[in-house]
Amino acid sequence: MEQYYLLFPLISGFFYAASALFLKAGAREGAGPVRTTVLVLWAMAAGFLLFYPWGEFPIRPESWWPSLAVGFMFLLGHLFLVLSYARGDVSVATPVMGTKVLLVAILVAIISDDPLGWRTWTAAVLTTVALALLVSPVHRDAVSTRRARTGFIYALATAASFAVFDVMIQEWSPVIRFGLLAPFAMVFAALGSLLLMRFARSRSFRFSRRAWRFLIPGAALLTGQAMLLIWTIGTFGVAAPANIVYSSRGVWSILLVLFIGSQFGDRESLHDPKVVVRRLIGAVLIIIGIMLVFG
Repeated sequence: MEQYYLLFPLISGFFYAASALFLKAGAREGAGPVRTTVLVLWAMAAGFLLFYPWGEFPIRPESWWPSLAVGFMFLLGHLFLVLSYARGDVSVATPVMGTKVLLVAILVAIISDDPLGWRTWTAAVLTTVALALLVSPVHRDAVSTRRARTGFIYALATAASFAVFDVMIQEWSPVIRFGLLAPFAMVFAALGSLLLMRFARSRSFRFSRRAWRFLIPGAALLTGQAMLLIWTIGTFGVAAPANIVYSSRGVWSILLVLFIGSQFGDRESLHDPKVVVRRLIGAVLIIIGIMLVFG
């Protein structure tokens, strides 16, 4: 199979869905989202150091500023992510973040010499629609228009930041080398993540043992999926197709919640007929998109 490398984003999608179960369970045990994000970014920094060519230590000065730029966009994406959930409405923010797939395709089309084919464009649009459908409607009494608008803006900024990050990885890895670009970028993002602590309710990382039982495997899985996905983009230059295949995390999430969610205390509702229909349609669209990319 010529496009075997797209299997890596598929695996990344599964790892992401599995990590979500662990991290959500950790949150229920008292691990706040901001502190969890900081922990994950430090875990990613440690994981990406495996890509660094230690025989060439220290890092060459000419790769400093690209690594700083890439790390800044990764950190900025997580900052907007935290803000979108803290100050916006989740039911609005989550589907808007799905526009990252389409934004990556647009950015690649603008700056890349290799035009995207109709299959990739069609798959990107289908995936964006599918990700919106996979988000269950949240039943609430009232939500202010201002809060919904704020969530929309931060979520769009999140998608844009991560889209720019992916395209930077694709375009600069061949020039600088992935092993010199990504690891230092992740270390910078981890150091910068400490700034996120100002949004945390508590600055203590003294979680319960039960919380750590969920956080450690969750952070490990999230780090593994990031390493696979970002390495694939940087090595093979396939930001748009990789993101389309990576969107399979929506399908994996449904399957994992359905079969083992109860073991993690996940009581996400799948018995509402409207929710089931929306998610089935979304899953089908994602599968069609992935098939288009694999061609």
